[in-house]
Amino acid sequence: MNKRNIFTRFGNYYQKHSLYETLIRICVEPYRALFKRQEILFYADMNELSDTVFDLPDNITIEHKTSYDEAVQHDMLKLLNYWTEERLIGRIKERFMKDAVLWIIKSDGNISGFVWSIKGKMVAPYLLPLTPGDAVLFDSVIFEEFRGRGLYPLLMNYVFGQLKLEGVQRVFGHSFTWNHASIHGIQKTHFRRLIKARKFNFFGRNVVVFSEIRKT
Repeated sequence: MNKRNIFTRFGNYYQKHSLYETLIRICVEPYRALFKRQEILFYADMNELSDTVFDLPDNITIEHKTSYDEAVQHDMLKLLNYWTEERLIGRIKERFMKDAVLWIIKSDGNISGFVWSIKGKMVAPYLLPLTPGDAVLFDSVIFEEFRGRGLYPLLMNYVFGQLKLEGVQRVFGHSFTWNHASIHGIQKTHFRRLIKARKFNFFGRNVVVFSEIRKT
């Protein structure tokens, strides 16, 4: 991330939080990037889900976007406003080119959050090999002003149902061990904790070290 992106991101954060909170974030993020890289891998077996279609409340809609052109309008400009538009657009284009799908949840017509899914592969080296019957959910966000309304499990479980209809057998997700809010939200979905893992690059090769293997 270049200096312009760093200053823009923390500038956006400062607009919503106090100076003290912003300074804490500036100190914490580099520490996490260097030393807090352990992740928890979660999985969900689609065979264990009922065939019931997940009903949504009347004021909730969930849309999916399969191309940049579908999502390029006003929807995209609200996604992760702490990113710069340049970086956001570049990342979104890359993901769509690799067949990722963007699921957007709206409350009363307002974008409330999103999650990405991809089948049979990952946009970057993953924690374990994936088969054509696997899918990964990643980079899920519920925007701050919509938190506390139960939207996260609603979104995730809806996507589970749709992926099952598409023939997916297993779905994986992950979160850093320090992200307690994310882990708490994931545990309200059909995801189950599988293992802990630490991923790093060793001379151009993706290396993953596992711990606490859960026997199934």
